[in-house]
Amino acid sequence: MYHNSLLFFIVSDSNYIEKILLGIQSLIDCDYTFHTISCFEEAGEDVKKPDVAFIYDNVSSENLPNRQDECSECIFVAGKESDRLTDKDIVSAFSDVWIMPKEGQYDDDLLTLYFGRLARRMKYKADARKQEICFDTLINSVPDISWFKDVSGAHLIVNSSFCEMVGKTKEQIYKQGHCFIWDASKEDEEVCLNSDQIIMDSKKTNTFEENIKTKNDIRMLKSYKSALIDVDGQIFGTCGIAHDITELRDMSTELDIVLDSMPYAVLVENTQDIVINKNTRFDDYFPEFIDIVGKSSAEWKQSLSKKLLFEDSIKEVVTQSGDEERILVFDEEPIRDTSQRVIGKMVTLTDITVERSIAQKNEHRANVDFLTGLANRRNLMSYLENNYMRDDVTLVMLDLDNFKHVNDTYGHEAGDKALVKTAEIMRDCFQDDFISRMGGDEFMVVISGKDTDKIKRETEKLLSDMSNEYMVREEFNGITVSAGIVTTADIPKEKRNISYLVKTADRMLYKAKNNGKNCYFVYGEDKNE
Repeated sequence: MYHNSLLFFIVSDSNYIEKILLGIQSLIDCDYTFHTISCFEEAGEDVKKPDVAFIYDNVSSENLPNRQDECSECIFVAGKESDRLTDKDIVSAFSDVWIMPKEGQYDDDLLTLYFGRLARRMKYKADARKQEICFDTLINSVPDISWFKDVSGAHLIVNSSFCEMVGKTKEQIYKQGHCFIWDASKEDEEVCLNSDQIIMDSKKTNTFEENIKTKNDIRMLKSYKSALIDVDGQIFGTCGIAHDITELRDMSTELDIVLDSMPYAVLVENTQDIVINKNTRFDDYFPEFIDIVGKSSAEWKQSLSKKLLFEDSIKEVVTQSGDEERILVFDEEPIRDTSQRVIGKMVTLTDITVERSIAQKNEHRANVDFLTGLANRRNLMSYLENNYMRDDVTLVMLDLDNFKHVNDTYGHEAGDKALVKTAEIMRDCFQDDFISRMGGDEFMVVISGKDTDKIKRETEKLLSDMSNEYMVREEFNGITVSAGIVTTADIPKEKRNISYLVKTADRMLYKAKNNGKNCYFVYGEDKNE
């Protein structure tokens, strides 16, 4: 796996062994260096290197290797009949003995075989050491806490973050259980052991969220725990890594507070349209979707589509909140991370019921005469603008006769009552038509169609009903109505505009006034016009 440089010192009076070993091909990811020396001490500082071996072909109790570094390999090459093989002090000073057929003679094939085993063993130890260094460096550089335990729950390996969190050293933690390490109760240890048992039974990685009392405070940890399974399928322990999500939880709580303080309903989705958060106002408007968190928003949006309206480019939703109908403006905006990558969506629904009601009231005030409840002059002109080009629009302009006498004699309150009564009678006579008060005691009726006979009948009924109504009340006595009637079809096309139509109706009205009042004139019936 890793490239290794193996160093071999041959303690011998000849360089024969070195020549033989130089001809051996190196293992993959490995190179060899050989030095023939006369005694162990000639190796100098190199003896402190981890991947060093000493091969002796002649040894006595006086020149035994000084094996201060237990990682060093020390080999004794001896004939099978050598008396030194029976010397325990000599044999125990070496990690291995290469036995040759005869003392002082070397079998090249045996040397090659022995050396191959030595090189492989040294390379395996070097790889294992470096692997352990990589592992330790990796887990100790991770800010999350990591651990390895045996099947009984005793901790064998932990990282520096773990030690920092519990306030204990690795030596103190080694082979200790949950209670000692976390200063926890037996009940807490049972919970921990139960979670270990779950992952050993399932043989899968499991996720847990746990409140842990540390040396400083209580932290919320999100743990990922797995079983350690040997090549034969046997479980020999568990391992885990835990991320401190206390701040995230606090941020989530703060986010919930912020969302709930917002004056509109909020729904937060991820990129898969799964709802990950909402506020209480959402629940108020959509109680049937109170459990939507963790689910797709598709069903909720499907229910909205049946209530969705469009006001220009604005989406509006009409929904029911209790016994009251509410109008909500629907808006959907992407949520982006610091690299501008879309990571979700935020849906907001702003309640504009009050604003819409005020707008409607303002619209009503702007277009309706406050005294009579009829359309005002502004509304009339807008209506005419949208309808006067039709060939079948008829205008009936009315004016109360002798109205000034009522105001002067009985006061403006009596005059207001007369105007209100006039509006009531007009509604009764022209039930399907547009009726407006132009101002003062002038009124206008806009009728679709040119049924002159019908319009005359309705106008005559109006004049008759008003005369009868005003006659029975002293303060209204003397009030009658004069009217002028004009139809767009009777006006030459080049003169067919609103101003000319209104002036023509006004002209017919004053013909009626000059003709003795309490009557009407229709444009076009007098051939002298």
